[in-house]
Amino acid sequence: MRFEKGRYALDGVVRRELGEELVKEHQRSDWGGELTPEMLAYASKDAEVLLPLREALTGKVKREGLEGVADIENRARLAIVWMAHAGVPFEAKGWEEHLRGVEKVRDRLKGKLDDLAPDHPEGGQWNWNSHQQILEAFRLLGHDLPNTKEKTLACCEQPLAKTLLDYRGASKVASTYGPRLLGFVREDGRVYASWHQIGTETGRMSCSKPNLQQLSPEVKSYVRAPGGKALVKADYSQIELRILAKVSGDPALMETFERRQDLHRVTAAKMFGVSQEEEVADEQRKAAKSINFGLVYGRGPKSLAEQLGTEVRTARLLIEQYFSAYPKVKDYLGKASEAALRTGTVMSTAGRTRRFEDISAMSKAQIAALRREATNFPIQATCADGLKLALALLFERRDECPGATPILAVHDEIVVECDEGEAEKVEACLKKAMRDGMDAVINASEPHVPIEVETSVSQTWGD
Repeated sequence: MRFEKGRYALDGVVRRELGEELVKEHQRSDWGGELTPEMLAYASKDAEVLLPLREALTGKVKREGLEGVADIENRARLAIVWMAHAGVPFEAKGWEEHLRGVEKVRDRLKGKLDDLAPDHPEGGQWNWNSHQQILEAFRLLGHDLPNTKEKTLACCEQPLAKTLLDYRGASKVASTYGPRLLGFVREDGRVYASWHQIGTETGRMSCSKPNLQQLSPEVKSYVRAPGGKALVKADYSQIELRILAKVSGDPALMETFERRQDLHRVTAAKMFGVSQEEEVADEQRKAAKSINFGLVYGRGPKSLAEQLGTEVRTARLLIEQYFSAYPKVKDYLGKASEAALRTGTVMSTAGRTRRFEDISAMSKAQIAALRREATNFPIQATCADGLKLALALLFERRDECPGATPILAVHDEIVVECDEGEAEKVEACLKKAMRDGMDAVINASEPHVPIEVETSVSQTWGD
């Protein structure tokens, strides 16, 4: 969720904290020309309120017990500016050539859809971007689909379904990541996006113009290091589940991480009563993985059933088996949910807090959403805190790896650009910063959960 801009703009904060009104009529004036007395007065007033505003906010931070979170944000600020000004190298010519190929594939797939489809009842052409027309085409072929979602089409054996999915994939690449993305590439061959330090209510960063955090693997392959440079990538291994192990204190979950075992395979063995982890079937591991991550994000039996392609009662039984394997996880999730309903507050391990308004006036749907938030917020916010602290440590230790600069931060991943000959050294620096940053927010108290960081060096982000 993106914050309301007006509420956190300077005039909104001054109104809320100091009870003063800032007149913003000169905000859009031509500040490149001659400055009028009115413009100077406007600028001086904006500067004048900053010190009393700082005093008011500092006092509020202390009263709310948010000094630790404020310290993380303040330390991360310069690191994020450092990253934003570095930009991201992008191979525009290669992407243009690739797009031309994608457009040809899209057009070919559209022709194939037309060939596979029945005759249009009105004698015209089918619109493959219309959900209603797609449903009608399948109905005429003897398939009454409930919707045109990817999961529904993936389960349909009619050849039209797979072709439609392929067509949608090509169309998305051509439209979403097409000329729009190329428009952001500067003359120096880099993309300078807008990074928002607190982009969501969990504290995660977000990115816009363009959103580099949601590039497909296909596009990532064209984020390419310039000659003589390399990209060092690092991401946390199963960090959400490690945080779950920490906050729940479940001994079986903790033991799996301490032994560096395959968590999903161990979970499947416990759930399905398999004596040896090696005997776990792929489908059993897949189900265990879905539940491991699903519970972190507050998914219930219905959502998990859709993901697994099974009945709700089966999904409910799998969840019960999971809780039998990890009883303290069940206790934690229940207590976190009840505490959120009782206090209207959810919190990360570092103290990042979200408060909700009058719970007594909430609808059933809002209460259900709050229960999901109670499960998800502490884990996602703790992950955000650790990643920001890792970025801060990279900046504070930058003299240890001169010439190495972070260019991307995506939830649980950081990408650093450096000289090719320094890649091995930078890899070690990045891994240490990420471990230390996350360790500081997760393991300030017992029990201690191991933090694992996986790294690689390549020429492109997509490798």
